[in-house]
Amino acid sequence: YLLPELEPILKETYGAIVYQEQVMKIAQVPAGYSLGEGDILRRAMGKKDHKEMAAQRDRFQSGAIKHGTPDFKARIIFDLMEKFAGYGFNKSHSAAYAMIAYQTAWLKAHYPVPFMASLLSNELGNTDGVVKFINECKARDIQILPPDINYSKMDFTIEGESIRFGLASVKNVGSGAIEAIVQEREKNGLYSSFEDFCSRVDLKKINKRMLEGLIKCGAFDSLGHRRSQLIAVLDIALDFGQSKKKERLSGQMSLFDFMAKAAPEKPPESALILPDIPEWPEFERLANEKNSLGFYISGHPLDPYRDDLSRMAGAHTGNVSGMMDGSQIGLAGIIRTQKEITTKKGDRMAFLTIEDLHGSIEAVCFPDLYAKVKELIEDDSPVWVAGTIKKEDDRKSNKILANSIEPLDKACKQRVRGLLIELQGDRIGPQVLKPLQDLFSKYHGSYPVKLAVTLRDRGQVILSLPEEYNVGISPEFTGSMNDLLGYAGLKVEYEPVNNNSKL
Repeated sequence: YLLPELEPILKETYGAIVYQEQVMKIAQVPAGYSLGEGDILRRAMGKKDHKEMAAQRDRFQSGAIKHGTPDFKARIIFDLMEKFAGYGFNKSHSAAYAMIAYQTAWLKAHYPVPFMASLLSNELGNTDGVVKFINECKARDIQILPPDINYSKMDFTIEGESIRFGLASVKNVGSGAIEAIVQEREKNGLYSSFEDFCSRVDLKKINKRMLEGLIKCGAFDSLGHRRSQLIAVLDIALDFGQSKKKERLSGQMSLFDFMAKAAPEKPPESALILPDIPEWPEFERLANEKNSLGFYISGHPLDPYRDDLSRMAGAHTGNVSGMMDGSQIGLAGIIRTQKEITTKKGDRMAFLTIEDLHGSIEAVCFPDLYAKVKELIEDDSPVWVAGTIKKEDDRKSNKILANSIEPLDKACKQRVRGLLIELQGDRIGPQVLKPLQDLFSKYHGSYPVKLAVTLRDRGQVILSLPEEYNVGISPEFTGSMNDLLGYAGLKVEYEPVNNNSKL
């Protein structure tokens, strides 16, 4: 599939790489170098070490003369090698990297699903890497399927045009346990229930801690059970599975097995009864997912703020690397980890890992600020962090020197400029305008309102309403407005965050 134009580059690349090997051979045969000495010469050429090359010239020429090569030929040979050292290694490396970049781009363009699955598998164990590529998959409309005991394998795999999470991504679940799950499934078919799973798998390889992780990340969701139910009966399920295993090993027939054979048209009730309890609240479900995977998969605490953050035009961890050292920044995220330390003066401060929808970044919370926000950052709720970008010495890693941290709800409201209500032409009349006026009166507040009136074939007109129609922002107002209009016609307008300047 390679372009014909790449052929000469490949030949030159191969030739340059072979030449590096020949450097050692040339040093060894005409000049009597050992392989170790030849490698020193090669490294000096590769690093353009002029001092070492001058020393090697004397060594090469004396060795060549000793082995029967005329002095003038020895000088010519070494001059050619020295000339090559000035450009050949750079050229060979740049050509090789260009080739890899071309192959990578071609695969990404023509086989995006296998390409992204491979990248995700390669990043297992690196939370930031997995989060980065999951978000890229979402941006490219590639569906990421959750871990599943009936469909997942060790690594990320392809299902149609989607990518399935591998079981190796679940914390505390080792390769031996995964192999046992997959082998049993391939040998005897899909697992039909949690009870069926516990009675079939080798519980010597799969312990309670592993099962907790699989349940919390949603690996059993496809069986139709609630995660809260499975955690509630986990101990009972393990005992049940062990007893079933012992029965099969001893060749005994349980009462349930006997009844099933006697009346096959009416199978016995399961010995494992799941309690009728509600599923965990969303925040608890997401927190458990994060604990078992290291990141969120079925949702994210920032999901409700996606539209707000896009309109605020704030920075995110994916574009911080392009900002200059000392830039001012505002960023939304959650506190993923925190490390508290004591300064030399005896004050407490913390290093925080801020996670958003694109990755994570470290924020330094100095003592004065830490004393004010300590209670806030112990909560896993979304926050807004403002501060200064600090580039590390390698210029590749960044951190934020925080000067303020506040709840994201509060930060969003502080930056609200007003509300925009979109009215379509067929919704302009007494049946809408009078109830609309009543809503303004009921939810009166401090935010100005604009009406964007769209008329068929005549464009849109935006009208600013008088202060008497200012309203407050609340879920009740938003719900009532959308119910009245019959569509999501309420938009919040934000003051854009001017990153790179003083906030």
